[in-house]
Amino acid sequence: MDKRCQWPNVVVPLAFAARLTSKGIRAMGELGFAEENDEAYAGWLGKGYKSEMWGQMFTNAMAIAIKLVLEGWGVEEESSKQMNG
Repeated sequence: MDKRCQWPNVVVPLAFAARLTSKGIRAMGELGFAEENDEAYAGWLGKGYKSEMWGQMFTNAMAIAIKLVLEGWGVEEESSKQMNG
């Protein structure tokens, strides 16, 4: 199975942009990132998210992207259930 990200040109910029908004910073904390510097954040993004989402394992970068997209579309409660379930 190919484990490379299928959306690196979308997910990585979105994950880095998350640091520029209060919603993004809150999402980072909710998903487990607690440090302050860019190097630590870049390293954390490439690691696997702590639990499955929709029956699949994703990186922290993809978890951030999914959370921000779903919450931005007004389905925050459902996305939280899926991510924390």
